[in-house]
Amino acid sequence: MVVSFAIVWLVAGAAFTASPAQPAAASLDVCTLLGAEDIRAVQGVALKDRRKSSENVRGLDFAQCFFAAGDFTRSVSLTVISGDAKGGARGYWQDAFHRRPPVPPAAAPAGGRKKEPPRSIEGAGDEAFWTGDARAGALYVLSGDRVLRISVGGVTDPNERLRRSTTLAKVALEALPRKR
Repeated sequence: MVVSFAIVWLVAGAAFTASPAQPAAASLDVCTLLGAEDIRAVQGVALKDRRKSSENVRGLDFAQCFFAAGDFTRSVSLTVISGDAKGGARGYWQDAFHRRPPVPPAAAPAGGRKKEPPRSIEGAGDEAFWTGDARAGALYVLSGDRVLRISVGGVTDPNERLRRSTTLAKVALEALPRKR
């Protein structure tokens, strides 16, 4: 009985995995865009593990890799956003960075951390923005019809955090397969 249940479960799981309804993000292995040597060179620590995930939200594919470092606080998160819904990744970009009302610099969320407006960054992709506050941040880069989001941990200086994020974003963009 247990064996037959296990076989049914495996067959059902295989059928589900092969389903064409899986998000397109599953076909992009974001974990291959940065190597262990890239993480070590920028973060100064060894890569311990890579954790891949993907999801489809309102027709947009989010493919993510969490690069767990030996010193966990220095881990890196990389997401690639693509898809055809609502203008695709470029539509997402427009909504996120060009259509939203600006956040007043003095505004602070309920947690008390001062929210800063996105800051335009030169030299990465077609266009790039840095978001965050004094403690954490992420670099968003538009490249063709994809958006890349990268965040590095374990760095307290905001300028250094941006420098490291930009360095890794350039490596990931170079490794990103061109769409056909």
